[in-house]
Amino acid sequence: MRLFLVLFLALLLKPFNALSQRVPEPIPGDILLMLAPGARAEDVARDLKDVDGVTTGMRVAQEVSTPMRIWLLKFTPGTVPQERMLEAVKRHPKVMLAQNDVPVTYRALPNDPGVAQQWHHAKIQTPQAWDVTTGGLTASGDSIVVCVVEGANLLHADLVGNRWLNHAEIPGNGIDDDGNGYVDDHRGWNPAGGNDVAYSGSHGTQVAGMIGAKGDNGTGGVGANWNVKIMPVTVGSLTQANVIASYTYPLVMRRRYNQSGGTQGAFVVATNSSWGIDNGNPASYPLWCAMYDTLGAAGILNCGSTSNSAVNVDVVGDMPTACSSPFMVSVTATNSSDNRTFSGYGATTIDVGAPGENVFTTSGTTAGATGFGSTSGTSFAGPLTAGVIALLYSAPCPELMDLVTSDPEGAALYIREQLFSGVDVGGNLVGQTVTGGRINANNSMQLVMAGCGSYCAGVSGLAVSSTSSSSVNVQWNGATDQAFDLRYRPVGTTTWTTVNGITGSQAPVTGLGGCFTYEFQVRRQCVDQATSNWSSSVTWLHPSCCTAVTIPVVSDRYGNELSWSIVGNGITYASGGPYTQYAANGQYPQTTGTACLPNGCYELRINDSYGDGICCAYGNGSVQVVGPGAVVLATSPTTAFSSVSVPFCISSEVRVNARVFLAGPYAGPQMNDVLRASGLIPTLEPYTEAGWSQVDGGGETIGTGVLNTTGADAIVDWVRLELRDPATPGTIVATRQALVQRDGDIVSAADGTSPVGFDAAPGQYHIAVRHRNHLGCMTATPVSLTSSALALDFTAASTATYGSNARGDVGGIMMLWPGDVSNNGSVQYTGSGNDRDLVLQAIGGVVPTNTLTNVYDVRDVNLDGSVIYTGGANDRDVILQTIGGSVPTNVKAQQLP
Repeated sequence: MRLFLVLFLALLLKPFNALSQRVPEPIPGDILLMLAPGARAEDVARDLKDVDGVTTGMRVAQEVSTPMRIWLLKFTPGTVPQERMLEAVKRHPKVMLAQNDVPVTYRALPNDPGVAQQWHHAKIQTPQAWDVTTGGLTASGDSIVVCVVEGANLLHADLVGNRWLNHAEIPGNGIDDDGNGYVDDHRGWNPAGGNDVAYSGSHGTQVAGMIGAKGDNGTGGVGANWNVKIMPVTVGSLTQANVIASYTYPLVMRRRYNQSGGTQGAFVVATNSSWGIDNGNPASYPLWCAMYDTLGAAGILNCGSTSNSAVNVDVVGDMPTACSSPFMVSVTATNSSDNRTFSGYGATTIDVGAPGENVFTTSGTTAGATGFGSTSGTSFAGPLTAGVIALLYSAPCPELMDLVTSDPEGAALYIREQLFSGVDVGGNLVGQTVTGGRINANNSMQLVMAGCGSYCAGVSGLAVSSTSSSSVNVQWNGATDQAFDLRYRPVGTTTWTTVNGITGSQAPVTGLGGCFTYEFQVRRQCVDQATSNWSSSVTWLHPSCCTAVTIPVVSDRYGNELSWSIVGNGITYASGGPYTQYAANGQYPQTTGTACLPNGCYELRINDSYGDGICCAYGNGSVQVVGPGAVVLATSPTTAFSSVSVPFCISSEVRVNARVFLAGPYAGPQMNDVLRASGLIPTLEPYTEAGWSQVDGGGETIGTGVLNTTGADAIVDWVRLELRDPATPGTIVATRQALVQRDGDIVSAADGTSPVGFDAAPGQYHIAVRHRNHLGCMTATPVSLTSSALALDFTAASTATYGSNARGDVGGIMMLWPGDVSNNGSVQYTGSGNDRDLVLQAIGGVVPTNTLTNVYDVRDVNLDGSVIYTGGANDRDVILQTIGGSVPTNVKAQQLP
């Protein structure tokens, strides 16, 4: 159990002085709740439409936060007492937490003009910190973002240069271009309006200036950062529901950043909230407080400005600054003498002080405004602290970003620690705040720089790539002058092989025998013999040992209920979900999964947390496993389910991606497809009926639509591939009838595109290709076959074949000799058993000018659908040309053992 959860529970039991609390009245009819996993707000509302025999009118108002499963429900005020309804909601079995929604107030004090301009920078030593960095970018070049949780005029002349924009979103097109669940969120987010209208609010403009008024631009003043990106998210009307919805936007964007390795989302390091509830007891607002733990898990610290009343928050409470989450940084305001005057305090609840009395910051609500002015309030101490947090993240310390990448939550806690350790202790903050001091940007910056490399961050970006069938190269992100440890093992075994002290960020691993799935982990060696935790495992199986499959996923409207995995022999090879989709009924394609599966049988396991399946009550979802040739190996059922397993197997076959030209129909640069165009190719392979023996083959049929293909991939005819024993090549091990395309590719008859597979063990084989009226040929030496299709081009002269003169040469292109009409392994023009006479017999045997048309016949040597003995395009001359064209007694013998 995490420490912050223990602290959170302790706070729930903390005895605040009930007499001193002035908690605002609940918003009549509004209830906030956190659903149990898999539950639906609609069901809760339905079950509570009647309470104590009274019709309540309970209904779902909005989803406040998808990641937190927080919803706002409304009932008709006056039907039942507010607290009775809250009690009923809390007792519902599908509700984890519930509370009243209440109004929240801003904490700005009236302006107090005439004070010194920006004295606070000298006080917290930001100029000295600026000697190290002026903010804006991390050591790895990522833009640092602070979310101001309220509207702000970021078109102010001294803020516009630091405004955050979502460049992955095209503004105003009505499309969620970046797929983050928000439509047209180019400039930030307005939860109440469902748009990015967030550039308004005089209070937020003052707040933004404390964080990041543009520095070194000759205009106005400067924030804690000269350069930083400010993300505005408006709270709208200050209700708890809108507060949680507003926090959800930076949460989603930071999670996307984490999950994508920085290619999506935004690197939000802090939020600032200059509003709250005076005397609020966190025990009454569990959902709001829980939000900070969730944000912290993603790596976000959250600055909260405490009460503008000089009250002891330990006693009277405050929201959100009395929330126990370690990711809530509670801030009170100090003056130029480091004393707190008008603001709240608390030795166990208020963390630090920061300048907030008579501070000078941006003002003005019109585009291009240039105003600056003095103001007071904890509202400005909080954002100054958030600005310092952002400044610390810009420290030129690559190891800090290693920590951010490998452990976002740990990095946030580390920055918090340096912020607190760097305070200047004094004034009346001692005994009135947790740290007893006021923030000091330079002290904290020096602590970050002094500790650079001393903390032991784990590694990220672990990847494995094949270098041979038994060797890989393992790579990870890390400084090349550091040392790392690597370990690996076959999945399912308990003994690791460990390689210690690797310098650099990659290492070769050899001797990985057999078709085993291996897992790899890496850790960093740090000073004082410390090491980081081992990284998450990355698995590897050589492509020759597995079959690539894809997993297309389409969710219904409740994508957050859908998850899936592919499991075999206790190993999970791929998984996905739950997804963030929650919209109208329909189909929502998700990212297609991939896996490489060894030969064997598996289960596609699909879970729907609600239990009504993914098709068809709320849309038409599906999960499939698709193998080579677009063959669907498994698919989800179209009936309701909560959990289902669909079995499927990966065939134990080896595959060949062969190519051949038949000289008979060859017309350069491809063969003709007259037989197909005339509808003459039989859908059942013709070799078995013609007396050709089969070994684990025969009976192949052409799949639907295959013969409709035209162009280079149009089918010419049936051919036959044979696997032959490597030691005794006269022994046929396996046979397959397949189709040859105009461009020579030999493909599976089932789909007309896939390589040809054989039910045989991986190993060495001779491969022969044969045709019903052409002489076959075979590889000169055995070749290695696996489930990864071997490319074998019989049209290339460089592909050595068995025997001598096994193929004809037409302009440097090799092809099978035509004319073996008798199927006796030779082409003869005269003499006993010759092939010419069979052509004559086909047309009647008497009148040589007769023809036999529109036929699929072995005597049709040029495969044009006609048997012709004399005249143009006749088949007799093809036979003569094969034997040399001048000496009719010559014989061309097939080169097969």
